[in-house]
Amino acid sequence: MAPVIKVEVSRDVELNITDGKIKRVRAEREIQKEVGMDENGSVGEGKRIRSDMNLTVGDDGRITQTTLPCAECGGQQGTPHTPQQYDVSARINGFTPSSLTIKVGDTVRWVFRDNFAHRLVSDAAGFDSMARYQDQVWTYTFNQAGTFAYHDSLNANAQGTIIVEQ
Repeated sequence: MAPVIKVEVSRDVELNITDGKIKRVRAEREIQKEVGMDENGSVGEGKRIRSDMNLTVGDDGRITQTTLPCAECGGQQGTPHTPQQYDVSARINGFTPSSLTIKVGDTVRWVFRDNFAHRLVSDAAGFDSMARYQDQVWTYTFNQAGTFAYHDSLNANAQGTIIVEQ
């Protein structure tokens, strides 16, 4: 198992220190990144061990890799899913598409299409795009299966769902 470290940079932070304990009262999150390691030992932003990869540590300490069968490839051993990128348009009247089904490791790219500010937030997936404006783009790679509802915290009418399958 390879660790994934979440890095968060905040600004305008307000802390409360009571009895030697520090509690964050308020902060505006500016940057949130995940840094991890892939199956080849490379470390960097967004890196993880692929879900179709099986790593084995031998008695000699060497790590060997095998890929698990890929359901979308007819179960052929050694044919991993190739990560895809999907676009979602963010507008004042909502997201298009409002629901999207993808695979683990795929990336969703939100393209902000109008001159209203948008801020995409998902409690379950833990992402927050911060405020984005017309012609800006924000991406997020989904590295675990599940159903992730999200909303535009600046527009109560805009809600969406990303369904991530293995």
